[in-house]
Amino acid sequence: LRGCRDGREWQAVTYFERSIELDPTNEEAWFQYAYLLENEDLDASIRAYEQAVALDPTQTDSFYNLAALHTKRKDFEKAEENYRKALHVSPRDPDVLKHLGALLVNNIKAFERAEPVIRAYLELKPGDYSATNHLGQVLYEVGRAAGDAEKIDGAEKIWRDLIAREETRFVALNLGLLMENKKDHTAAEAWFAKASE
Repeated sequence: LRGCRDGREWQAVTYFERSIELDPTNEEAWFQYAYLLENEDLDASIRAYEQAVALDPTQTDSFYNLAALHTKRKDFEKAEENYRKALHVSPRDPDVLKHLGALLVNNIKAFERAEPVIRAYLELKPGDYSATNHLGQVLYEVGRAAGDAEKIDGAEKIWRDLIAREETRFVALNLGLLMENKKDHTAAEAWFAKASE
C-alpha cells in the first residue's frame, strides 16, 4: 500500500494510523484515514468509514463516501442504504439527493423510488440538466410500465424542453424511443436521425 504513495501521502497515512492507535474514538481521524485509502485499498477504506459512522452517526460525508465506494464495488443495495442514511442526517443535501437519484435510475432501475428523490433535488437545483433528464427517464419508464399516458407526456415535455436548451444525442434518442412507444414512427425516425448525427 505505502509503496504506491508519494512521501506526503505516506506521512499522512502514518499520521492518521498513529492518531487512531492513540485514540480509537477519534471519528475525524477515521474519516481522514478512510479518505486517504479510497484509491489504494477499497476494503480498508470502507472499514474505516464504517468505524467513523459508528463513532458519529451524524456525519453525512462518511455515509456519502461509503455510498460512493459501494457504488464503485457495484454493491448498489449498500450504496442506496448509505445514501439514505446520509439523507436521514441531512435531508436536503443536494449532492446526496443527486447521486442517490442517479444510482436509482442508472444502476438499480428503481424508477418509482427515484422520482421523489430527483424532484427533491430539482427543488434545490432547478436548472440541473442531468437531473432533469433523469426525471424525464423516470416519468417515461414509470408511465410505460403502468400505461400512464400522462407520465409519458410529462417525460416528452421535459425532453423537448431540454433539447431546446441544448441538443444532445442522448435526449434525442430518448425522444425517439418515446415516440416509438407512442407509435409515432415518423417522429421516432426523425429523433433517431438527430441522435445519430
